Amino acid sequence: DAALSGKTITLDGTPLIIDKGLTIDAASLAGGVIIAGNSMSRILEVNVATDTVTLQGLTLTQGQALQGGAVYKAGTGVLLLVDSALSANRATSAGGAVYSEDGAVVLVRTTLSGNVSEGNGGAIFNAAGLVSLENATLSGNTALLNGAAVVNDFGADLWLTNATIAANTAGSFSGGILNNGRVAIENTIVAGNACSGVICSDIFNGAVGTISLGSGSNLIGNNASVADWFTADFVLVGTAANPVDPLLAPLADNGGLTQVRVPLPNSPVIDATGGGEGVDQRGFERPAGGDFDIGAVELVDTDGDGLEDWFEGGQGTSPSVVDSDGDGLVDGADGLVSTSDYPGGIDSNGDGYVDGEQTLGTDPTISNLGDIAPRFAPDNAINVGDLLILIRLAIGDILPTPLELTLADINDDGQLNLADVLLLQQAILDGTAP
Repeated sequence: DAALSGKTITLDGTPLIIDKGLTIDAASLAGGVIIAGNSMSRILEVNVATDTVTLQGLTLTQGQALQGGAVYKAGTGVLLLVDSALSANRATSAGGAVYSEDGAVVLVRTTLSGNVSEGNGGAIFNAAGLVSLENATLSGNTALLNGAAVVNDFGADLWLTNATIAANTAGSFSGGILNNGRVAIENTIVAGNACSGVICSDIFNGAVGTISLGSGSNLIGNNASVADWFTADFVLVGTAANPVDPLLAPLADNGGLTQVRVPLPNSPVIDATGGGEGVDQRGFERPAGGDFDIGAVELVDTDGDGLEDWFEGGQGTSPSVVDSDGDGLVDGADGLVSTSDYPGGIDSNGDGYVDGEQTLGTDPTISNLGDIAPRFAPDNAINVGDLLILIRLAIGDILPTPLELTLADINDDGQLNLADVLLLQQAILDGTAP
């Protein structure tokens, strides 16, 4: 029904049970369909023995459960998620978005962001069977213990093909992947993930974990614990002392049905792989230049001006779209910054977002840390409105978006809590930047 486009179906505390093969397809709707758990229950429980359950064009959000905040997968059948988004879900034990205990879970052209596990597996916990990520993005997920993006445990299988796993945060080991099973990886980015463990790597490989490399190349930011497979001799493999930055734009709507992280013009992943799928996560053809780009997204820049075609109305050339500071973000109405003065844009607070450009503008003097109000449309000002939102985030009254996980973490400790509230309050009282 076209009237459902962009609409939200809110559950009343009871998850939806799927116990037979079926397809739920909203991909033909421009806004898809959103199913919200209202932070009262998980969203879907899928238990099929031999059938396939296909979900397409859906956003699953605000699910909450002990395991699998959005989806709990049981049975030996297959769950296929296509062109979908799982965001702002929470688990109190494992698998902030997805917990799989058997069979196969296949995610194609799908983004998992802003999901939280108070234990392990901020986005996904794979306890058995197979989890496959194909042209998929995992970014901005959090685990208070281990494996902020994925925990692959108990000898389970994890397949990564043209995936991007970046900017996830764990309280202990591996902000990216914690592996105690078998991982097969090709044409994938695993970089820029953070954790606080003794060995803080993008992939933490346990004593029984194994890794197999497919065709093409991978970019591994920090190879601590996986140097046997990803040696520092590889150009696109970094170490704890010298990590490799994939240089990706923030998670945003860049065309297609899901938010993605587009490579910036000087990213090392561009034309770097030599293999891959025929389309990227957005459904755009690849390669779009010389060779395939590593990761879920292919940079499409037909006129070579450093701007993604999507920013230029999909045409590749637009004299009204300007990137004067060369950082890959379109200048906004709040002014221009010359390339000579600020060639890469300014990130004065080190939060990974160019100052003033969360709304595609340019402002080299104003920091955006703490600017979280109004929700979903920050106003480039720090005031009591931001403090009120931060208090609600800190006490768990509302779940943070991926942007809020970054901008509301005032002390940069990977958590939203009372310490952040006190720092922001003092900054407002002093009239200073937080």
